[in-house]
Amino acid sequence: LGHVGKALNCESYADTLDRALESLLQILDHVHQHQIVHRDIKPGNLLVHDGSFLLMDFGSAADLEPISTNLLQKRRVGLDRGNVVAVSPIYCAPEIFIDIRDAPTAFDIFSTALLFCQLLFSYLDERTDAGFHQQLEEAQWDLSAWLSNELGSKLRPGGLDHALEYLAERPGLWRLLEEMLNRDPVRRPTAKEALKRLSTIQIGEGTEVEGEED
Repeated sequence: LGHVGKALNCESYADTLDRALESLLQILDHVHQHQIVHRDIKPGNLLVHDGSFLLMDFGSAADLEPISTNLLQKRRVGLDRGNVVAVSPIYCAPEIFIDIRDAPTAFDIFSTALLFCQLLFSYLDERTDAGFHQQLEEAQWDLSAWLSNELGSKLRPGGLDHALEYLAERPGLWRLLEEMLNRDPVRRPTAKEALKRLSTIQIGEGTEVEGEED
């Protein structure tokens, strides 16, 4: 996490996490406003410039707005061949394939929350990133169930205590992450909604009962 903080011009663990999630959601809000779903949010597709993340590699992206190929046909770039696309199995949402009628941009919301949780719990390396996705899947994509399992484990993640301290100082953030990781894409917040809630959380006005109950 230290090198991420340095790149983002942050001096502390908490500032790094705050800025990382904010920057990721700002990217998604911008991309989604242009009716594009990236579908491959992962560390390897992020660069840092002037204290913010930059998202690259739109090879798996889908354009949700149809374009005209001739007078009679319209197609959506990235969705015109049966929605088959290469995505990272470590960061993909449970639905795997997006449905343009069913909250398609929520795919990126899930991947972003997963990536942030890896930063939060110091799981962002080749040995543990795949394991976190698998553990979350085994917990039925329930972040609280995953945490309960980890707290009861003899081998607790090295970054767990720092993460819990960070979360305790930001009421509402855990609930937001749970919603972003909801297995039902329709129940995940949009990037704009998540940004608004994050802003409230970061100024100390969040609560752990925000949002819709499952």
